[in-house]
Formats: sequence, structure tokens, C-alpha cells
Amino acid sequence: MSGPQPTGDAVSAAHAVRLPNGGTPLLPGLFPPGPLDLDGTTRRVVLILLTVFVTVGALAYLVISRDDRLVGPLVAALAGALIAGLVPWHGLPKDAFGSVGVAIGAWITWVADLTGGPASAVTPLWFLALAAVGLPLSRRTGTTLGLAVAVAALLPLVYRPSTPDDRAHLFVLCGVLVAGAVFAPWTMDRIRRLVAVAGGAESRIADERESAMELRRAMDARYEYLSVVAHELRNPLNGIGAAARVVAKDVAGRASESMVLGIATEARHALELLDGLTDVASLESGRMSFALRPIDIALLLADTVRGMHVEEHAVRLRGTDNPMRVMADEARIGQVIRNLVSNAAKYSPAGSEIEISLGLSADRGKAIVQARDHGEGIPPGERERLFQKFARLSTAGATRGSGLGLYVSRSIVNDHGGELWADWPAGGGTVFSFSIPLIGEGDEGHVR
Repeated sequence: MSGPQPTGDAVSAAHAVRLPNGGTPLLPGLFPPGPLDLDGTTRRVVLILLTVFVTVGALAYLVISRDDRLVGPLVAALAGALIAGLVPWHGLPKDAFGSVGVAIGAWITWVADLTGGPASAVTPLWFLALAAVGLPLSRRTGTTLGLAVAVAALLPLVYRPSTPDDRAHLFVLCGVLVAGAVFAPWTMDRIRRLVAVAGGAESRIADERESAMELRRAMDARYEYLSVVAHELRNPLNGIGAAARVVAKDVAGRASESMVLGIATEARHALELLDGLTDVASLESGRMSFALRPIDIALLLADTVRGMHVEEHAVRLRGTDNPMRVMADEARIGQVIRNLVSNAAKYSPAGSEIEISLGLSADRGKAIVQARDHGEGIPPGERERLFQKFARLSTAGATRGSGLGLYVSRSIVNDHGGELWADWPAGGGTVFSFSIPLIGEGDEGHVR
């Protein structure tokens, strides 16, 4: 169903003009219901100023003036202020409020004629008339009516004789009003645009926040799903691998031995992939926890490397003679070390040496663990993908892997306050290094 759509003010009126009990506000002009935009707020301020000036003027008349000529203008002003307060301006076109400015100008002209013409004390009220037309209206209408207000301020020169001082006073007033008629609507137009931009930005931020929450919920759901899958698959895969290894011993030397060993190998690869996916989900959902405690990374490195079965390679371990204290999760840092040593073994030719070393950073504030292989190295065009998820490089060949080890390892090291990076020395091969901050003797009780 199509047709003319209501304006923002009309929508506001339709929904906001009624009170919670179904009634209508007594003075919707002065106290419009619902949230107000910039123009609505400006209209309300002008009406409040008008009401205050009329009330103060009436009280001043009762206490001081007692001039019978002012009875009519004051009664008209009080009636006009009441009528303006009764009009639901929020439900009318924006420029309709210009009628208030015109009425104020007519009233000022009337009172000025009664109280001295050019020398009247009410001439400063022309600024109230200018505010009524120059601030809440559209730029074009506000400028046009504002210039009319400025010209109307000179009317006392037409119907009353004036002194040079009076004429100078009114021309100065007219000049100021002209400047206001030009710049006040222009300034309000700029402010409206800025408010619109800010409102759009706020809306976009709200949308982005909602999208981020949706993404977070999706990541949490994926984490929960992977957790369930990992729990349901890990035990069967472990059982398959263990059974295959037992059967392999029974059929050793037979033709079926290679098939059984292949089953054990596939079960192991499936478990590695399952562990990698679970780690990625934990990292990206922020649910990977670390049991941080002071450890000797030199001892951890030595124990981890010596406990690995690196076939067909000679492993040289250096720099683990002196203890180095770090605050770390021993199991997770051990996982990083095993991944780097395993990668070095996978991508090195059989019989080559793998160098594992421990040292200090240049500022002696971090421990540096390095694993160097003597393989083909990483082609320059593929190095930027090295730490991406599921990255498979051309040098992998038939080597099995999930492509998640380096991604997970870098995330673990980063969460420990360190870095993991790769270098390609001139002698060939690849050097993977990671750093982790050292702790002093007095720091252990302060680190959580």
C-alpha cells in the first residue's frame, strides 16, 4: 500500500501528543509530549521566553506603570501567549511557527507606537521576534521573515517624528537584526545537518553493535557445537587409534600391517585436526583460559624437546643451561614448542639438523625461543599467508597438516604478551622464533 508518508513532526504528533492515560497535554506548545528534536526544542524555548516576558511585563504594569494605554496590548499578549502554548506545533509543518514571530512583531510595533515610537523601551524585544522566525524555521523561510522583522523595526521612523539619536539607534538595531536574519537560519541549518549526521552515525554504531553481538552469539554457538563434536569424537578416535596399534603388533610382517598402521595414522591426524579446530574456536570466542604461573622456560624447552620423537633428524639444543623465569601456562607454551619442532621436522630433508635454542632479547627483558630447519624455506610470495588459518604452502608437498598450528601458536604467544615470527637466513631454511617476557624475583607475586 503506497501513498504520502507522514512527516517526522506528524509522526511525533500522532504518537506523542497523547498522554499515557489517553488524554492530551494541557499546553502542548509549551510542554510537547514525547522526545523533541532540535527544532522542537527551539520552539519550546521561544515560547517559554515569550511567556516569561509577557508575565513579567504584566506584573511590571500592575506594580509600576498603571498606564491605561497598555491594558489592551498586555491582554492581547497574555491571550497570544496562551494560544501559542495551546497549539500543538509538533504536529504542524515546521514553518507554521513563523506566525508566532509575525504576531510578536505586530505586537512590538503596537506597543512601540504607544510608548514613544523610536525611543520606546520595547525595541529590544525585536530580538525575540527574530529568534521566533530565524531559529526554528527552514533556512529560506527563516531568512525571509527575519529580514521582514529587521525592516519592521524601522517602522517608528515612518509614523513618528524622531531625533538623530533615535534614527541612529534604530538603524543600528536594524543592521544587527539583518545580520541575525542572515546568519541565524544559516547556522541552524548547519547544526541540523550536523545533528542528522550524528544521528546517522549513532544509528550506524547501534547497528554495528547489534551486528557484533550477533557475531558474538554465532561464535559462541560455534564454540559450543565444536565442543560437543570434540567430546563425542575424541574418545572414539582414541579408541580406533589404540586398537589399530594393537592390531598392528599382531599382524606385524603381514600384508595387512601397512593398512592397519594407516588407520592409526588417520585417527591421529583426525585428532590433531579436531584439537586445532577446538583451539581456534576457543581463541576466537575468548574462552581459551590460561593457567599462568612462574615457570623455568629453559627447563620446559629442554624437557619438551627431549620428550619428542623426531625421526630421521638430529636435534641440537642450546641455551637451556641457565634458568629463565617467565609467567606462562606450561601446557600451552609446551604446545607452541612442539608445534615449531614438528614443523621443522616436517619441512626438513631426512638426516638434516634441527637447531633449537634459547636466548635473550636485546633489552634482556624477554626470553627468545628459536627453531631452525634446513629445508627449502618459504617462497617470498607465500610468506604473508604463513600465519593464516588453514594455510597450505607449496613447500608442504605430501606432508599432512591442518594448517592451524602456526595460527594457534601465534595467538597463544600473543596472549602471553610475546610475539611469534619467522626469518629466512642467508644459509637457507626457516627460523621460527617466539618471545615471552621474563619476570624478576619480586614480580611473581604481582602477576596474575
